[in-house]
Order: sequence, then C-alpha cells, then structure tokens
Amino acid sequence: MEKKWYPTSEGNWFVNPYNFVPLKGVDRRRVDEWRGDKNDRLCGSIHCKLTLKTPLALPDHAHKSMETVIVNGKEEEHPSYPFMSIDGPTIEDRTDPDAGSNRRFIPGSERPFIPGSELRGIIRSVYEAATKSCLSVLDDSPLAGRSYDVKKPGILKKENGKWVLYEGDLVPIKTFNDHKYGFDIVTENGVRYIETLYKYKIANLSHVSFFTDDNGYIDFIEPYNSKRKARDGYLIIGEKGVRENNKRHCSHVIMEKNKKVCEVSSAEINNLKSVLAFYADEKRNAAKDGTNHTGYIGYSPDGNDILPIFYERVNKKLHLAPAIYSRECYYKTMDEVAGMHTPCSRQGSNGNIDAVCPTCALFGTIREDAKNGRNYGSAVRFSDAIASSCKFVVDPDDKPIAVTLKELAGPKPSAAEFYTTRPNVCGIPRTWNFEYARIRDKNERGKIRRELGSDLKIRGRKFYYHWTNVKKEDYSTEVKNGRNVTVDLLEEGVFDFDVFFDGISAKQLNGLIWCLSPKAPDDTDALFCHKLGMGKPLGLGSVKVDVEKVTIRKYSADTFEYTTEPYELPNEFAKNIASINENLLFMLRFDESREWSVGYPAQNDGRKGGISYPIADNGEESDENRRASYQWFIGNRQIANDKNDPGKGTDPKFCQVLPAPQEVAVPDKRLRTLIKE
Repeated sequence: MEKKWYPTSEGNWFVNPYNFVPLKGVDRRRVDEWRGDKNDRLCGSIHCKLTLKTPLALPDHAHKSMETVIVNGKEEEHPSYPFMSIDGPTIEDRTDPDAGSNRRFIPGSERPFIPGSELRGIIRSVYEAATKSCLSVLDDSPLAGRSYDVKKPGILKKENGKWVLYEGDLVPIKTFNDHKYGFDIVTENGVRYIETLYKYKIANLSHVSFFTDDNGYIDFIEPYNSKRKARDGYLIIGEKGVRENNKRHCSHVIMEKNKKVCEVSSAEINNLKSVLAFYADEKRNAAKDGTNHTGYIGYSPDGNDILPIFYERVNKKLHLAPAIYSRECYYKTMDEVAGMHTPCSRQGSNGNIDAVCPTCALFGTIREDAKNGRNYGSAVRFSDAIASSCKFVVDPDDKPIAVTLKELAGPKPSAAEFYTTRPNVCGIPRTWNFEYARIRDKNERGKIRRELGSDLKIRGRKFYYHWTNVKKEDYSTEVKNGRNVTVDLLEEGVFDFDVFFDGISAKQLNGLIWCLSPKAPDDTDALFCHKLGMGKPLGLGSVKVDVEKVTIRKYSADTFEYTTEPYELPNEFAKNIASINENLLFMLRFDESREWSVGYPAQNDGRKGGISYPIADNGEESDENRRASYQWFIGNRQIANDKNDPGKGTDPKFCQVLPAPQEVAVPDKRLRTLIKE
C-alpha cells in the first residue's frame, strides 16, 4: 500500500523559529525634513548596557580553523571559530597544532566584545519595523522555485547568432545497470558520459544514432552515423538523484521535430543560466555530491550551438531547464515584489530622487546608481560593546570548551507558504510562487496558472522568536560535518557600549532610544530583547539592552565650548509605537510565561511541541534525510487527510501556511508535524 502524508496522530505541533512583522508602507522625504530645523537638531550620546538572556555565539571569522571529519565514509571540512575578542588569537596560536586551548578564551587573556556594526544592524532592523521604512537589505538576486509541471522536450539551436527553440520528441534510456545492456553514467574531467556494457563512452549533448526495444527504450546508441538506418537526436544526461535503488530514467535522447517554437531572447538564456547556477552551487543545492548529483556539470548554452532542452510557457513567459521536472527562475525580481519597500539605495520616490525613508535618513544610505539620488551619511555611530563581566561555557573542570552547534538552515524565500501571504486572485490558489498562482478551473478538470502582480505580498520583515529556558541539547550536537560549526559560546555576559548621534531631531532621537530599549506603556514589567549573533533559530543570542543615560551636547558658536545636559524619553512616544506595531512587540518580547517559547522536546517529556524548524518523517528507513526539515514542505503539499481536495505530487496544495506572529499563541493555529505512513 502506498504511503501518504498525514499530521502526526499525537497532534504534535511546532512554532517556526522566525516570523514576519507586516509592512506598513513607506514614507519618503528629503533628509532635511526628517532632521527638522537646523537650530533644533540634537547632538550627544546614549550609554547602554547589554545583558545576555540566552547564550551568545559571535564567531571571529578572521581566526577560523578547519578540521577534517569523516561523514558517511567521506571527508568533509568542519569549521571552528573563537569568540570575537579585542586580544584575539595570534597567528602562531592558529597555526600551531599544539596550541590547543590557547586558541580558546582564557579568563584575563582576552576581552570579548561585540562589534558596533553588529549592534547597528539589529537596531536598524527594529527602527525599520517601527517606522514606515524601506527594506534596506533586500536581496535582489534571481528568485527561484521548483516547478510541479512537466516540461516539454526541445532543441535549442543557434542560427545566425540567435537562439531558436524547436519542438522535440523524448526517447528514454535506462541507466543504473538495471537494463540488460547495462547503460551507466560516469563523469570524467568535468564531462559526463553514457557508458555501455562494453565500456564504450558517449559524451553528454552528443549527436547520436540509436535503436529502441519493443518498450520504447534505447537499447543501442552510438555517435551519429549517417550511414546507419537509425533514428538520431541529441543525448541529454540527467542527474541520478540521491536515493538508493532509484529507478527514474534520468537520461534521454531528444529528437528534433523541425517545428519552430520561437526565437529565444538573451533574457531567457540568462534565466536558464540562473537555473544552472543554482544546481551548481553546493550551498543552495543540498543534493549535489559530485556523484549522484553533479549539478549538471558541463551542461551550458555557452560553448554549444545545439542544446537538448526542456521548456514550458507560463503566461507567455518561456522557462528553460535541464530536466523534465526542475527548478525555474522567475522573471520577477524581489524589488518588483517589494514595490514601494524596495531599498532607498535602489530607488527614489514621488518624483524626488533625493527622498529617503526615516531609517535611511538616520542610518544613512549609499545609492547603487548615481541616477537614483544623493548619498547620505549616517547620523549615528555605534561603539563596540566591551564585556564588563562574562562567563563562557565550561566543562566539569570549569575550563572553557567549544560547542558544536546543530545545523543551521539558510533563508528559503522559495517557500512561498512561509514568505508570502495567500494571494487574492480569482479562485483559491492551491500553490503559488513569486510569479504565478496555480488554481483549478471551474469544472475542477484542469490547472490554471494565473500571473501574479500586486496581489502577491511578502509577509514583512523577518524576526526570530525569543526562547526561554534554553538548554544545551536545544542547540548543541556531538556530530561534526561540513554544514555545522564549532564555536566558543558565551553563557553569561554584560557589555557596555555607546551610541553617538549628531544633527538629528528630537523625534529621531526618541525613536532611536525606543528601538534600543523597547517598552510597552501598558505593561511596565514586559521584557523586550534583540537577537544577536549566530544560532538565532536554536535559541541563542537573546540580549536585553538598557539605556542608562542620554546626554545632550550644546555647543557655543562664540567660544567653541560645549555643555552637557540629560535627556528623557517622552512617555507618549512608546505609546504611539506600540499602537501601530503590536506584531513587532510580540516578536521582541522575552516572556517566560509563554508555554510555547521553548525548544521542541528532544525526548518525550510530555510536551506536544515547541520552537523548531519544520518537523516531518518520510518513513523511509534507509533515507538518512528522512527527518530533514525540507521533508515537511514536501509533505505539506501532499497531505492526504483533506478528503475534499487533497494535494499530491503532480498537483500539490499548500495545506498549511505560516500563521501570523501572534497566532502561535493559539494552539489550533500552530503548524502540525507530519509523517508519511
């Protein structure tokens, strides 16, 4: 009986480590308008104390060391980092294999610190979310996702310097030594070959002659021979995949049908190159191992005049790919999706190219193109935060030790069910991405892919939930590989730092003070924290900032002397911020009374769930990745207990979407763990 995906029978749930503070529009004005009348502008400093609420990992990348470890019989390089310190390890310490613990923190020999740039980054993020500001660090690299639709075979030909696409017919080749003729796939010196039983090799993309058996599979193949009365086409060798005993027919010959589809633009060719770049990147393509998945090595429109290809048209947009099922890069950019929230560094506003949002007016911005307007320097400067007291994680003998962290996942914007809201289009979308939504027609007989415009919304600015009662088993592991790291971990610590400001308005100063140390006027006992450093999804890096003193400097134009006076934050400012940013306050809150704000139980301790990356089990005993987080996204699109409209592999459906930040407090709104059985 075929296994299907279901929510776990125990009703276990999880809270995703991050969520999004919704966007509120952008208000752009000239910097002079934000900073107010020159005679009223303020200059001075803010003295702050930073206290760790959970352990802190702040790797010193300049002093990285590497360790060779064996994982599943293969060598991998595992990185290790000391904590940032003023008196960091010497070159000799890093290169001397006998130095050992000298590279680690020894009380009194090093002074841990937090770079001002790290502090500046987290405070700027809060300031952006608290005001009508742009997304200043928005990544505009190509957007991509996996297509669920079968692509057609074709042949790309370069004619008179231009690419032309022709229709094709697909003829499969059985590989993996399961065919009576034993075709296999080998890679030598960056070139992939089909190898016959007699070790005869035919290179990928070659023009070939072939015969097929009674079932339509190729049982004889050779380099193109015009004298042989055989069919001919172009060989395209796919990837084996990573599962054992995989019986997919990943290699084919595509025969040209001599029927022109269209001319292919340079933008469409570049789109194909972006797809290939994804598969070639080991950091983004987890399946790439050089053997079962080579990242389509050697497959490229560069250096070839004829290329066997797979293609599909979606709302008049041509998508080219190296496989029948493949990822696709979208023609829409993140800037287009973000709309008005595009970084000020990449756009002007309201016909005034010198206009910027409130955050860029305070923290500064550098235009990527001079045509977009003037550059503005920052009106604030953050000093480094120096430890006044600290304690590193130690062993039973009270000696500082390094900690190996669990694997951390990078951002996955292609997970539209997490990063975007459900688009408001005609019909209920089964799935959607950054370019189109997949819906059913009225008769439920077919699929329509409706192009998305302004009806697609990104969820907002990304923030991590604060954990309480963080335990070592929440973030550490004994397993070292090339995908996780070993770090020095600060368990307790108090740091001091200053923020200097110059030429800003009282309103800007009030906002800066609030973002350093957020407060809710209706709950004076509430604790609000920031997230800092590495391991945020694992509960690390929650820090509390207290503003201890604000000093205003007033200069005399006659004597060039200055006087100082204290400054107090008006109470009504916190009330105004809180009234429009409830989701921001919810994400910043560190509250030990939240029953869900703990790590997902590593062992059965009676709890049903906690904060964790998505949890699923595909039920395959031999699959080492059976419980990998990505299994949840696969299962969530194929949950079988939706009897009215279940999802399936070729017709997926987003059965669960990321709840709004405050909805995680409601048990029925939380995401469910999945199992395939």
